[in-house]
Amino acid sequence: MSARDGRVVRTAKIVDHGPASARWNLVVLSEGYREPELAQFAGDAERFCETLFATPPFDALRTSINVFRVDVASTDSGADDPAACDGTGATPATFFDASFCNGGLRRSLHVDTALVMETATDQVPEWHVAIVVVNSPVYGGSGADGVPVYSLASQAERIALHELGHSAFGLADEYADREGCGSAETDDHRYVGDEPVEPNVTADPSRRTLKWRDLVRGSTALPTTANADCTECDSQPNPVADDAVGAFEGARYFHCGLYRPQYTCLMQESAEPFCAVCTRRIRETLTPFLPKRSPMNYSVIVNQRNHFGNEPDFLPGVFAGRRKDFSFDCPGVDSRQQSVLMMQTQHVSVEANVFTVNGTTVFGNVPQTTEDKDAWAAQVLLVNPNVLRSSGNVLHVEARTGSGSSSGDVDDFAIDNVVLMYKTG
Repeated sequence: MSARDGRVVRTAKIVDHGPASARWNLVVLSEGYREPELAQFAGDAERFCETLFATPPFDALRTSINVFRVDVASTDSGADDPAACDGTGATPATFFDASFCNGGLRRSLHVDTALVMETATDQVPEWHVAIVVVNSPVYGGSGADGVPVYSLASQAERIALHELGHSAFGLADEYADREGCGSAETDDHRYVGDEPVEPNVTADPSRRTLKWRDLVRGSTALPTTANADCTECDSQPNPVADDAVGAFEGARYFHCGLYRPQYTCLMQESAEPFCAVCTRRIRETLTPFLPKRSPMNYSVIVNQRNHFGNEPDFLPGVFAGRRKDFSFDCPGVDSRQQSVLMMQTQHVSVEANVFTVNGTTVFGNVPQTTEDKDAWAAQVLLVNPNVLRSSGNVLHVEARTGSGSSSGDVDDFAIDNVVLMYKTG
């Protein structure tokens, strides 16, 4: 059972965010799919992509990633399922020789990683990680030797993300028992050894030297939990907020002696989100592959003189009357950021005149200027976060009296060259 038991049928780029030379390239390969079943594999690969890009932090980093699907047809369906691990004893002939029961653990699903890497290189020379989907309903997966592997068991795509965490980002398992808590496993109770190389587990919970200490609040105890009985998994409830980072004892198959950053994490339980430390590692890896773009953009809102007030002939320019709305768009705006509104003003006599963006008063308002009708003043105002949107914004300008009334003898003033500078994201 090897490459003689199938063939590479085709390769398709199913998520395209730019040239392979500039993006992080993920290759999804089929294993244990007969040629008539490759249409099913296309759907399985699509579901993986949907789950990947719906999961933080990949949702915010999706434009850094290309995905290629490599359709590999096998002679038979499925994977080896040895009877030694209470499997069916099946030995199908498949291209990558997938097999459960590695190390005596049925869920440990491995493939011929050298052949996977060779195939990925042949099809997508600039690949960064190759993930294998095994056509079997038996629960299993692995992240061994740099190749994540997963089966089509329930929550298959979440299993895939877990295995991707190992192979693509160097993350450790955060669960405290290799065979599962309650399995009566008799070894691996307490870790004794060097500091682990993985970023999301540690043997050192000291506040001064903890590897993720910058993410820990000063009010959070370290260690945050301690296991009172190292012969069992620690079953105590979370003593802090769900989003709190600390040092929780029990990680990387040990009940004691190793600590994880948060109470739960996708590297511990596939239904959970990635913890803050794992999220940071993923961001560090993928951010360099994001498309290069200008972090700033601008919108010209007014490009001719507009005169506000009571007296149409008092100042030159378009007479706007007492109030006027100016519509503008901000393509790609990161609304979470503060923006800068710049303009020229003429003959502003009171500070009660109204300047709002989408109904929110701009910070700073417009101060009084000289009464010289030929003099212009430059103004720089701030638009608060969460005010702008990508389209349909409105700058509202309204003349008021010195007491702030919109009726009576309101101020006569002019504005021109109104430009908004904003951050994109």
